[in-house]
Amino acid sequence: MKSITNDSLQGFEIHINTPKGHITRWLKPKETIVVPSYYITEQVKNMQKMQLLRLKNA
Repeated sequence: MKSITNDSLQGFEIHINTPKGHITRWLKPKETIVVPSYYITEQVKNMQKMQLLRLKNA
């Protein structure tokens, strides 16, 4: 499991791969969600590199 935290002061729409298909999730500032590690997309990884999101093991 991975926790995704929005570290910025603005909301973001992130894309997540689920077994049922691709979904979009809105993350408010400082909001955290927990998802399985295989849900993580390239968009989330790129936003982590730009230090907009934080990924941690949950």
